[in-house]
Amino acid sequence: MEEENKFSMVIDCVFHITGRGTVVTGRIRKGSIRLNDKLKLINGDKVIKTQCFFLEKFRKVITEAQAGEHVGIYLSGLNKSDIQKGITLTSDD
Repeated sequence: MEEENKFSMVIDCVFHITGRGTVVTGRIRKGSIRLNDKLKLINGDKVIKTQCFFLEKFRKVITEAQAGEHVGIYLSGLNKSDIQKGITLTSDD
């Protein structure tokens, strides 16, 4: 994937939904995201790999989102304590 089209979002909120898992929200800065995309969280030198399990925009389930949209992303295999506001979520490629 070309660097300018690579998905990138700074996390503005993180929470846990019982029965679902960990959710992050934010406005997509660049690129796009689809269900099941492989992602990584970058927090300084620490990188955590994850996957987009579910996408939501204004309480509606979606399959894809583009730059400029504010979305909620359910991430697989993470705890709320693994993530904090202000870190970057990006494509893992």
